Amino acid sequence: MPPHAFIAQRRMIEARRLLCETGADMTEIGLALGYSGGGAFARAFRQHAGMSPSAFRRLRKAIREGWRTRQDSNL
Repeated sequence: MPPHAFIAQRRMIEARRLLCETGADMTEIGLALGYSGGGAFARAFRQHAGMSPSAFRRLRKAIREGWRTRQDSNL
């Protein structure tokens, strides 16, 4: 794997973690990962994940809440 591809992959792993575990906005996440801003980060994320960072965050939240609801109903 070329170095630039490795770096991009590591950035996206960290981006997914930050989107799931923090409430930071896209600009903060983008700057923390070395992008020039929220727009550059959003474009890179969309190219990698096939959806916007906001859509990813909403989907993960919905999945997590759905899981909790199912677990609670089984008690």
